[in-house]
Amino acid sequence: MKRVYQTKLGKGGDCFPACIASVLELKIEDIPDFGGDGWWREVNKWLQENHQMGYVEIKDPNFIWLKQIGYHLICGTSPRDPKIMHAVVGHHGVMVHDPAGEDGPGIIEDDNTTYGLFLRHFPAETPANEGTIYVEGKGQKLHGKSTERVIVNKGADRHCTGTAPKGEK
Repeated sequence: MKRVYQTKLGKGGDCFPACIASVLELKIEDIPDFGGDGWWREVNKWLQENHQMGYVEIKDPNFIWLKQIGYHLICGTSPRDPKIMHAVVGHHGVMVHDPAGEDGPGIIEDDNTTYGLFLRHFPAETPANEGTIYVEGKGQKLHGKSTERVIVNKGADRHCTGTAPKGEK
């Protein structure tokens, strides 16, 4: 994760692109402005075309893999203005970077809070037991190799790729 900071604050700010840039270790200028009603589709289209990834948000802070998945986004109500949503970078479910700055307000964790996960896209020819989220764990296998941490390739998708052990949900 590379700390990237917002260039615009407040309503219409760019905290979300700054968080994506941080997790993917890119410059903020490399991230499009995903504004408007179709932002979710735009984010996933851009991630798929440029990084073979997708983005999903979950609301459950007790999601079994959240505490183990690595870097992700946490989106919620801004303490500066309860009418504005804010995004920060999390690691294992805990905020580690606020793109508003070192003294940034973070977020208020409430019913509006979501956890944004980056998922690696596996091509159609990938075996049926692959293509799900993998959490770090000793002795698990990926492509026949035992590993403590799955790193498919150097890049942004290294934090949540691989094969989940059978029976885990």
